This record gives sequence, structure tokens and C-alpha cells, in this order.
Amino acid sequence: MTFPYLSTQTRTSFFSLLCGMVLLSATAVADGHKPNHSGESAFAVAVKAIKDKDYQEGLKRFIALAEAGDAEAQYNVAVLLRSGRGRPQNYREAYFWSSLSRLGQIEQAEDVADEIESKLADGEKEELLEQVRLFLMQRIDDGYLDSIPQLASFYTELLEEADYEAAYLWYTLAAALNIEETLPLRDDAEDELEPDQISAMQAEASQLFDRILAGETLLQDGDEDESQSQMAN
Repeated sequence: MTFPYLSTQTRTSFFSLLCGMVLLSATAVADGHKPNHSGESAFAVAVKAIKDKDYQEGLKRFIALAEAGDAEAQYNVAVLLRSGRGRPQNYREAYFWSSLSRLGQIEQAEDVADEIESKLADGEKEELLEQVRLFLMQRIDDGYLDSIPQLASFYTELLEEADYEAAYLWYTLAAALNIEETLPLRDDAEDELEPDQISAMQAEASQLFDRILAGETLLQDGDEDESQSQMAN
């Protein structure tokens, strides 16, 4: 495979990212992706398309999985959009998906996001992080409660200055909903807070808990409109 018009440094960077995707794919295909009627998972079909150099088809399939919350697919979408395979290169979208993938505990995604961040225009990072927050809020509203700890970690991992109050709020909800491995994270966030902050967040968590159980939306009107607009794009 040759890549004309790419510098040696650019080629090396792309190969590094692509190899990371392939290694991630090999693990992901074997674990956590359900097969279809032919015995292949949707993820495996997307991987095969990429290996066959049908980048448009592979990217389309990965995007569908990414929008459904698949962190490995989110990483692969970021890699493909970063390199311009299957669609024109798009740093904004690549940063969005790599940030989400990072919250899904895909370690390689942090390297992709860090590389892209320097290429974003002023103010774009903050705008894209808000889109990440709204994406997760919408997932929670849609009943995918496994997005709650991802939203909690958003406030400690992605912001310039960690918001431990918000992290504690969402980890408290995750722990109450019996989401695995969130109790220690809740307690770690609590250690960063003063008693009055803890009391306020616990009261808010109780209200949100009741709204979740009642099936009520957590998005504000303006947030809901913006979230729907972003998903349409």
C-alpha cells in the first residue's frame, strides 16, 4: 500500500493510527460484539470492509455503531476521519468521536484527541466538548444508563479544570443504579468536595434519580433542541 503526496512523518503517523485501529479491531471482534445471521458481528463486517479498502462502506458501518455508543467503533471513526479515509479529512468530527471513545475507556483515543487538538480553531474544542456532553445526556435520556459514568468522567477527564461537583453528582447516580465499578469513583470525587457541596449534589442526585426512574427527560429545552440538531448533522 502506498500513499503518494504524504511526507514520511505524515505516513508514519497514519500508519501508527491505522495499525492501532486494526489491533483494536482484532480484540473488539472477539469480545462484546454480537454476530449476525451469517455469524459475523456488525463490527467484524466493518473491519472487513476496511481491510478490503472499501473505506466508505467501513466508515458508514462504524459510524452507525459509534452513534449507538460503541467505544471501539467511535475510536475507529476518529482514526478514519483523522486520516481522511472514506470521507474527507475532518478534524472536528475526529476530535468529537475520539473524545467519546476516550470516555469509553479506549486508551488509544487519548493520543488521537491530543494530536488533533492542536489543529482545531480557537473555541472549537469547547464547542465540541459541549457536543460530547449533549450526546451523552441524550443517550441517558434514551435509556442507556451505562452512559452515566461516561458523563461523570467527562467532568474530570476532558475539561481544562475538573468539575468534581458534577462528577460526584453523576457517579452518585451511577452507584445508586448499581453500575459496576462506580462506587470508588464516587468516593474519589467526594474527597475533592466540601461538606456543603456534597450536601447540595446529593439533593440534586436524588431529584435526578427520581426523574430517571420516572422516564423523564434530563435535557433542558434548549439542550434537547441542540442535541437533536447535532444528531441530524
